[in-house]
Amino acid sequence: MTIWTPITQESIGHYLSPIQLSVLQQHGDPLEEIINDVVAWVRCEVQSNPHNIISQKPGFIPLELKAATCHLIIEALQSRIPSLKLSDDQIRNAQNARSLLKRVASAEMAIAPSNVGHITVVHSRPFLFNSPHNPL
Repeated sequence: MTIWTPITQESIGHYLSPIQLSVLQQHGDPLEEIINDVVAWVRCEVQSNPHNIISQKPGFIPLELKAATCHLIIEALQSRIPSLKLSDDQIRNAQNARSLLKRVASAEMAIAPSNVGHITVVHSRPFLFNSPHNPL
């Protein structure tokens, strides 16, 4: 079982330099909106592969995609806060994150299903993961 996790302002802070963090703290208003927008996009990419079981908790993403999502959020923040200059590494990380999402969406990379108890369709019939009849 994988852990699905929300992305928080603190999560983003782990991927910023101290100077960038200071700039962000001066302009923190757009952060929540950008987090929500990028997380929604990541969830759509995950869900575009019919084999993926998405968490029913809004705003949660697979832990495997947390770093990639943070890199994409930072890139989106830079367009709203031009003084938040991205390093070459951060630009490369955002490009790699987009490639990773394409791999997930096209089923080249599997992610573990979301928390147990979610219903998905297998061979056109309902199937409950981790039920007494179908343990994981």
